[in-house]
Amino acid sequence: MLPTSNRKQQYVERMFDDIAPRYDFMNRLMTFGIDRSWRKATIAAAGLDRDSVVADIGCGSGDLCADAAAVGSTVIGIDPSRGMLQLARRRVPSAHLLRTVGEALPLGDGTCTAVVSGFALRNWSSVPAVIREIARVLAPGGRVAILEIDVPDRAPLRMGFNLYFGRIVPMLGSVLSSANAYQYLADSLEYLPSDEALHAMLGESGFKDILKTRLTGGIAQLITATRSEQTSDV
Repeated sequence: MLPTSNRKQQYVERMFDDIAPRYDFMNRLMTFGIDRSWRKATIAAAGLDRDSVVADIGCGSGDLCADAAAVGSTVIGIDPSRGMLQLARRRVPSAHLLRTVGEALPLGDGTCTAVVSGFALRNWSSVPAVIREIARVLAPGGRVAILEIDVPDRAPLRMGFNLYFGRIVPMLGSVLSSANAYQYLADSLEYLPSDEALHAMLGESGFKDILKTRLTGGIAQLITATRSEQTSDV
C-alpha cells in the first residue's frame, strides 16, 4: 500500500536510506544497464557545458551529478536521503550536496542555468510545488530535463512492462535488497501526473517548448522545457 501524502516524505527518505548500499547495483540489473544511456540523454537535453550551473533535484547516489561534472558543469545535488548523499559525495567530490526536499530548495532565484532530475518526480510529496521551485531557481532561458519511468502506449509492450516492473522487479528486490522498497517503486507510478497535467504545471510555472520524448519503447520518458525569458510569478 502506498503511503498517504502526510507520511510520504518520511517513508521515502527512510526507504532510500535503507536501499542505498545496493541502489546502483539494482538499477543496472533492473534496466540491463540501459539507464546509463537515459541519463546521458538527459544531460545532453539540458545543454550542459563548462559554463553551466546545474541543480540535480533528487540526485540519489549521484549518477546525473557525475555526468554533469564530466562536462565541466558546476553541480548542486539535492536529496533528502542521507544514505544517498553519502554515495554521491564519494562519487562526485566536486559537487555541492544539500540534504533537503525538492519542494523547498535552498537556492536563490535564478541561480541555475539548468535543472535535471532522474527518477525522482514521483517520490516528492507535491509535484506542483517541486515544479514551481525548479522554475524559481532557473534563470530565464534555462533548461529543465526530467527523466522518469513511463508506461508504453502499445499493448504488447505495456503488458510486458507491467509484468516486469510490477512483478519481477519487486521479486528481485526481495532477494537482493528490500521487498517493500521495490514494491513501492513499482506502485509509485500511480503518483506520476498525466502528460496533460504535467504539461499544464510546467506551463503555469513559466516554461515553454515543453516536450516529452519516449525512451526505449516508452518504458522511460524525458520531459524537457525552457524557462521563459519573460519571468512570471511562480
